[in-house]
This record gives sequence, C-alpha cells and structure tokens, in this order.
Amino acid sequence: MYHTTPKEIAMAFAFSSLFPLIIWYKTYSKKLLIRNILTYYHKAGISRINLSYSKRRIVNLLILLVILIPFLSAIFCSVSVETDPYMKLYYSFYIDFEENIFVLLIRVIVVQLIFLYQFTFLNIIAVMCGDLYYSFSELIRHFCKDLQSLRRSRFTYGDIYVRMQTHSSLYEMAHKLHNVTSEITCLLLCSYVTDMFVILAVYVLLDPGQWTIPMLWESIPVICLVPFSIVGITLCASRISVEIQKCEIVFQSLLEYLICKPQLNLKSLESVKVMMNKRFPTMTACSIAEFRPKFIVAIFGSFLTYGLLFLNLEKSN
Repeated sequence: MYHTTPKEIAMAFAFSSLFPLIIWYKTYSKKLLIRNILTYYHKAGISRINLSYSKRRIVNLLILLVILIPFLSAIFCSVSVETDPYMKLYYSFYIDFEENIFVLLIRVIVVQLIFLYQFTFLNIIAVMCGDLYYSFSELIRHFCKDLQSLRRSRFTYGDIYVRMQTHSSLYEMAHKLHNVTSEITCLLLCSYVTDMFVILAVYVLLDPGQWTIPMLWESIPVICLVPFSIVGITLCASRISVEIQKCEIVFQSLLEYLICKPQLNLKSLESVKVMMNKRFPTMTACSIAEFRPKFIVAIFGSFLTYGLLFLNLEKSN
C-alpha cells in the first residue's frame, strides 16, 4: 500500500485516524454532564413523551446498522485483501507471513479492531448526539402543547408560574446540552469531512488500475454512514430551533390574550414577558457551523464542488 499510495493520501489517512481518539477523550471528559442530561430527561418524563415503540425501534435499527456495516465491511476487506499484496502487508504489520487459517484469523481481528475504532465508535457517538438533540426537542414540543392547552383554559398566575419554572429548567438544560455536544459534534464533523475528502481524493487521484476490492470495502462505511450521520445530527438539532419558534408564537398569543382580558393580571403578564425574553442557544459545532437544514446543502455542495475540481485537475495533468 505504501508503494502504490501517494504520500499526501497516506498522510490524510493518518491524520483522520487521530479524530476517534480525541472524540473519545472529549466524550469521556463530559460523561458526568451527559449523565446529568439523561437524568433530567428521565425526571422530565421523556420515556412517556418520546419513547414510543416505533421510535425505540428506529434508534435500535440505527445502532444495528452502525455496528453491522463496518463489521461486514471489515470481514469482506480482510478476506479480499489477498488481491492486493500491499494492503495485505499493511494489515499484517508489514510482516510477510505464510498464508494459513491462523494468519487469516489474525488479519480479520486486526481489521475488525481498526474498523471498530475508525467507524463504529464515531457513528455510535453520532447516534448519541442525535438522540440527545431529538429528545430535547420532544421536551420543548411537549412544553409548547402544554402552553397551548393553557391558552384554551381559564388559568391563574399559579398556572403561569409553574410553566415559567419549567421554561427556566429547559433554558438551563439547553445551555448544558450545547456545552456537552458542541465540541463533540465539531470533532465529528471534522472527522467526517476528512474521511470523505480522503475517499474522494483516493478515487480521483489514483489510476483506475490501482483501485482494488479491499479499497472498496474500506470505503463502504464512509460512503454509507457518514452522509446519513451528518444529515441525522443536523435535522435532530435543527428540530430544537423549530420547536422553540413554535413556543415563541404561543407566548405572543398568551401575551395578547392577557392584555385583552378585562382584569389585567400584571404578574402573569410579566411572567410571560420574562419567558419571551429568554433566548435559547442555537445548537452549533463550536459556533463554527449552525445545525440548520441549509448546512446540509452547504457541506454536500462543497463536496460536489471539490470533486469537480479534482476531476478537472486530473484531466489537465
């Protein structure tokens, strides 16, 4: 592999392999904060709000795919590596072993560990972040429905006060959630972008005669999982902003209703204004990228642009 792969591509592979270790460290350092968020979700009744049978099945299916795709790709890669002598040496620690069932078993284990580190772990973290975002958006949605039901009933200041306390806890939890996921998602995006550009560079810069079956199986987890992970994280995080906007509409409606009441309750009016003036944070990746649908268009548009650029450079050379 070393003799057939350009130095730039080999360095890019080495650089991308650093991200899982950094992401593991960041996730481990924030484990207490993640535990606090999950505890809050449990106390807020997210199991009753969010975890219907179909939603649990979707999460379980995603985790199964995240585990199964790299697992099968690693098996087929290790079995087909016989067709590429340089990759065979690469996965054998550059030791030319005599081929037998024991050597094949060792190679399968080595490739499985590499794929587990490089692909499975990262995408499980991505599923975790997406689930945290989606569950919080469900709490916001449930709070908004509660406000709407309050609008249709004859409520008192005590009812408003209870909702204000819930709103304050959601506001505080939104900042904690952003603090926990911001760096992790930023590193995930850096890893995903690096992996996709490496795959793009490999298939553009290498001659067709240098493409091998093991290289294809190495690319399958990136091609299958990375786009869906980026789209999933972005849509789950942007759902929080959508639900917050719905709450702001309900707050405006409550404010108008209180102003138009014959007997104006100043405490209720001030409480609604306090909730309206609180600005929830937008979920971002270290404030570099905001998780909105237009981010999906921007990132995949950049891949298309650079892909066409690589093709033009290859043709000109």
